[in-house]
Amino acid sequence: TDFTTILHEKGWTYGKSYDASRTVVEAAVQNNKHLKYIFDLHRDSLPYDKTTINIDGHSYATILFVIGAENKQYEKNLALATELHYLINDKMPGLSRGVITKEGPKSNGVYNQDLLETALLIEIGGYDNHLDELYRTIDIFADIFSSYYWDAEQVSK
Repeated sequence: TDFTTILHEKGWTYGKSYDASRTVVEAAVQNNKHLKYIFDLHRDSLPYDKTTINIDGHSYATILFVIGAENKQYEKNLALATELHYLINDKMPGLSRGVITKEGPKSNGVYNQDLLETALLIEIGGYDNHLDELYRTIDIFADIFSSYYWDAEQVSK
């Protein structure tokens, strides 16, 4: 879905992006009862030196988890983000910059994370990161999340 076009069609500013995307996310959750996780991927607004780490001679885009603290289930979203943060840094120290919560008048505070208790906003790298750095990081994240997911599935059975 091209949310930039939706924003322009409605005459909305970038700050209304989550309003524009909400109906799409709601439909995904309602139409797929097997949907267990939602990842909203972004790039950070910080410069390259803050969003990049060198590990074993390769540069990676860092990961930052952002949790909206203005929804009633934010603690569950926070717990998932925190667990993934530790799993990532166990495998690749420093790749995850951590987990932050946002709330208050200058913040969305929800980020559509109220739609599923396992919804995460993940900032991967920043505006200056190169695609190869992003891909390396996504590969690591996918590997770690895959293990996390299958371990959780075995526990739930």
